[in-house]
Amino acid sequence: MRIKVEGKTATEVQEQVAQRSTAVVDVLQKLGAQELQTTSIQLNPVYSYKDDTQTLTGFEGFNTLQFDEISRSQRCDKSPSLA
Repeated sequence: MRIKVEGKTATEVQEQVAQRSTAVVDVLQKLGAQELQTTSIQLNPVYSYKDDTQTLTGFEGFNTLQFDEISRSQRCDKSPSLA
């Protein structure tokens, strides 16, 4: 599972990725996911190009999570919301 966030500053993106990742992990744990682990974290600059000029326009961040499958009975019995 991959969480992606885009924003104007690196700090903003890092904070949002952390918040969203925590929320997703909380839901997955409530659903009974096992062996949750982060497999990749990235923070990349985003540029626009015009007339051979590169301009920094913001940042994008990713957090990739891996976990064991949740059984069907656990999905039906526990249905927390991300809201």
